[in-house]
Amino acid sequence: GDTAMAPLDAGRAAELGLRVRPSLIPGAGDGLFALRDFEPGDLVCEYSGPVLSLARVLRLSVAERSYVMGGFGLNAHVDGKHDLNMLGRYINDHADKGRHNVEFRKSRELRKAFVHATRKVRAGEELYADYGEGYWRARGDRPRAPGPTGRLVTLRLASVLGLAALVAAALALGRARRQISR
Repeated sequence: GDTAMAPLDAGRAAELGLRVRPSLIPGAGDGLFALRDFEPGDLVCEYSGPVLSLARVLRLSVAERSYVMGGFGLNAHVDGKHDLNMLGRYINDHADKGRHNVEFRKSRELRKAFVHATRKVRAGEELYADYGEGYWRARGDRPRAPGPTGRLVTLRLASVLGLAALVAAALALGRARRQISR
């Protein structure tokens, strides 16, 4: 089960020019917001945690892997789940790629990622980074840009295509059985 976690130290976050509060993305939980301006290339925060082997990661459910970041080597996956003061864990991926304003620069040697601003970030903005296709592929869905209602719509295309293929196969099987019985 989960181990007891130290509460978020909002004062420490504020010293870094950051604040954790509910994300602007519906259903995303908390997000990380800039309290000051950041220039392109500025170091914003870090993403770190215990290093897990591939075997350990594969034993985790998809939900348990939500805070596991790969890209540090085959047997080096950083788990940011258990440290509420590791501010990089609050950065969300936005469906609108134009909203991305930070990136994770991974250090294989240090087994942590450094979060850098990719453009000018203004005080008050939520920080967004691209999680990569592998993250979303493992979950079977990819958030899409807000529709006309302004709500974030998740398209489960794989499920729809899978169902369509199943229906087509069932119809073909039914036709084949009818032809055989004639």
